[in-house]
Amino acid sequence: MNSIWTLLAAPAPAAPAAPAAPAVGAPWWGVGLGTVVGALVTGGFLIWSKYREQKAALDLANVQARLDVSKWHRTERRTSYANCLVSYEKFRDMVAAFTRVIPWQPISQALTAEKEAELTRLLVQLEERFEDSYEKCQVVRLEGPPALAHTAKSMALAAGSFRTAAKEQAQAAKDLLSTQDEGGRERQRAWDHAVAEMDASLEEFIGLVQQTIAVD
Repeated sequence: MNSIWTLLAAPAPAAPAAPAAPAVGAPWWGVGLGTVVGALVTGGFLIWSKYREQKAALDLANVQARLDVSKWHRTERRTSYANCLVSYEKFRDMVAAFTRVIPWQPISQALTAEKEAELTRLLVQLEERFEDSYEKCQVVRLEGPPALAHTAKSMALAAGSFRTAAKEQAQAAKDLLSTQDEGGRERQRAWDHAVAEMDASLEEFIGLVQQTIAVD
């Protein structure tokens, strides 16, 4: 009897617990989006870093290229100066060569066959050297700088004046024209002026070249 009442007095067994609800978190698409954004940020940083490296390398290459071009141009300019100087000196040597064949003195007799042949040879050489020096002067005029270009022009003009004076005097010697009349004195003035202009412009050219090279 007591056992029956004991059973009846015992508490009823607890009901089974309901299953726990799943934890609430970020949706699957949110996780995926975060992964994509992270990848994009990382990839963008790598691309930017690569771009900066390539740009730095390109800038360095451009600087080096400009330096190389500048060095090449300086070398070319110096070469053009030297070529002009040598060519002009050779042309100026024609002054002494012509003077030996047709000295400035009264012409009383015809040139000997030997001197006439020498004079003909000198006239050919005069043209060749004038063309060469004129071309070299034009190169310097293009290369500059302005002061040297101006002097190179003066050199070319003086050379042209001497070329004309030498040809006129050579023809006068062949024609037995007097050097003592007004025509002769005019030819001599033209000759002297051309020679003085050549000397002055050449000396100025040398000084300007030395200054330019010193700056380079």
